[in-house]
Amino acid sequence: MNICFVRMTLVIISYCISCGKRERDQHLLFYQMFTFYTLAFLLMLIIHGLTTAVNTNDFPRILTRTHNQTLNLSDTAILTCHVTNLGNHLVTWLKYDRNTSTFLPLTVGKQVFLSDKRYSVSYYSVSTDNSYWNLEIYDTKLTDEGIYECKISNRRQSVSIKIHLYIQIPMIIQPSRLYVEPGSEVELDCMIYNINTSSITWHVSSYNHTYHYDHKLYGIHEKYQHEKNISKSQLIIRHAQPYHSGLWTCSYRRQRRSARILVEKGLLINLFFVSFCQGFSLHINIVFNKSKEKDLQYRHILSFFVKLYYGNFD
Repeated sequence: MNICFVRMTLVIISYCISCGKRERDQHLLFYQMFTFYTLAFLLMLIIHGLTTAVNTNDFPRILTRTHNQTLNLSDTAILTCHVTNLGNHLVTWLKYDRNTSTFLPLTVGKQVFLSDKRYSVSYYSVSTDNSYWNLEIYDTKLTDEGIYECKISNRRQSVSIKIHLYIQIPMIIQPSRLYVEPGSEVELDCMIYNINTSSITWHVSSYNHTYHYDHKLYGIHEKYQHEKNISKSQLIIRHAQPYHSGLWTCSYRRQRRSARILVEKGLLINLFFVSFCQGFSLHINIVFNKSKEKDLQYRHILSFFVKLYYGNFD
């Protein structure tokens, strides 16, 4: 195409020069050159557009969409790229490198360019035009987390999708709910498995506000331990007060676990009374289930206990 363009340009220049010699008019020569160059440029655009349209119809497509994928530590990651009309093109898997701010190739076609044996590529076809190319990562580690790209390209165009892989670590908090009287000691244990870290942070949410507390103001102590492949952060409140009530959350990276603490005077008595009434109600209902007269007696008895508790007698 470039050779044709050069030839066309030479013909146009020769024609314009010959016209200039005959006409002896420089303005007419300039006008003719401008007109022919404009037409040649438009012709080149039309030819390029037609060629691109034909190539686009023949170029492979990736049906998989960009998405997030979350796995537990040590799981097997299978990143899938669904491709149609692959033909003689190759599927390339890349991973974003933060140090160089570029995507580095991991695999091209069936070839893996990593010494890490945990990485492999597999593929299968469901028809002549549909195939699945999987990047498999066995025994995932925290370093495997990142942005992966499935890409098909040639000199003229390319298509690609990205998969954001997140690795989470087994994490629990105990107890998840706690009701105590003012002045009681409270302990919350946040445990992370298969990693040695002291980067566990705590914050509290109360009345829809989340904030980091002041250890001295709140009278709180934190203690870290690591044993038997478990990292534990222990939150200790020596003398719990009503202002300690709220949703307490421990965080590590993007993972969070929460426990609710409620500090209130007389709360345990209320809970005991409610539990007692529920149990008593169930027992009476079983004994006198078939008798309306006995059921009425049961209701009077339950009403008596309620009035006895609240001191509300007529």
